[in-house]
Amino acid sequence: MKASKPREEPAWAGALAERMRRHYQRFPYPKYSLLGSIRARDAWIFNLEALWARFRGRRIEDPAKEAILLAGSGSFLPYPVCVANPRGRVLALDLSASSLARARLHALRHLRLNLECVEGDLMDQSVAPGPFKYIDSYGVLHCIPDFAGALKALGSRLAEGGIVRVMVYSRDGRADVEEIRRRCAEAGITRPAEVRRLARGEAGLRGLMRESFELGFDEGIADAFLIPYARTFVVDEVLEALREAGLELLGFGHEGALGDPERETLRIRKLEAARAFPTNLCFYAGRPMAAPGPARWIELNPMLRNTVRFTAFGSPRLPPKIGAPVPPLGPEARRFLARFVHPLRADSLSAADRRSARAWARILVLMQYS
Repeated sequence: MKASKPREEPAWAGALAERMRRHYQRFPYPKYSLLGSIRARDAWIFNLEALWARFRGRRIEDPAKEAILLAGSGSFLPYPVCVANPRGRVLALDLSASSLARARLHALRHLRLNLECVEGDLMDQSVAPGPFKYIDSYGVLHCIPDFAGALKALGSRLAEGGIVRVMVYSRDGRADVEEIRRRCAEAGITRPAEVRRLARGEAGLRGLMRESFELGFDEGIADAFLIPYARTFVVDEVLEALREAGLELLGFGHEGALGDPERETLRIRKLEAARAFPTNLCFYAGRPMAAPGPARWIELNPMLRNTVRFTAFGSPRLPPKIGAPVPPLGPEARRFLARFVHPLRADSLSAADRRSARAWARILVLMQYS
């Protein structure tokens, strides 16, 4: 199925880019408390070593030499990515100086000194040219009319085999919010206080605002309903843009995603046909790279070492940030995972343990590499 391209999209360069910059200057997003801290186990999915093992089956020899690009970083994401890569360099790129200033302050507040901030446009390939082994652009590219061009701009910055994570709004998952955003634009609403007044007489909008923590503050309301431009996608539009950008789909990362990208694509298409796909589209893509040999070593995600070794009671839960839910880290699971604090040869394990290790590796808890 070939997706049709949106018609009469505004040009990104110039007026629209400046409107987006001014919007996030006024409403840096998200505006979480600077006192809010992140534990290593909260940031495990951003660890470069684990990502490279999961999608490329290879080991990062020296993480300290690698840089990660956050393209459209916003004001919060740089902090957890710094936590997840304490020896690496994290480069935050954003149009908004206000967002970058808050991101820098949040990282410094928690003594994370490995963050660099660059004010600029990700569509300008001379800014932060890379190459990078990992780029994260979460909730950004749906604000740029030329989606395939934006993917190309990110792909040009990737190292050989480099990985990019992207989240964009889906047609179904964003439908209610887009309807309210359209009505706000038609009514000339430009301030969060006006949205709150609208919600007093709108049961549906009141319900949305009650359900979302982020809609409890001005910046969240502005990001959802007052943004100058946003578009939504169906999965085939994403696949077409990836082909145009010369990138390969590696997998999906939204909640409930199946591990096999082809099966997940079919599942999404069926849900979209029923107008019932419930979430936004999160996917991993990358520059083509030769497949590695079979996994010879298995190791624990370094962000989880203290969790499996020193958690005496309870069963810590990791959120389903890589699609499938993560089993509770109960005593038996922690004992199993603790065996991999240091690398183990795959051929030293029983067949049952290898199967278990593969399941944990699919969700980035373990790393398998050749």
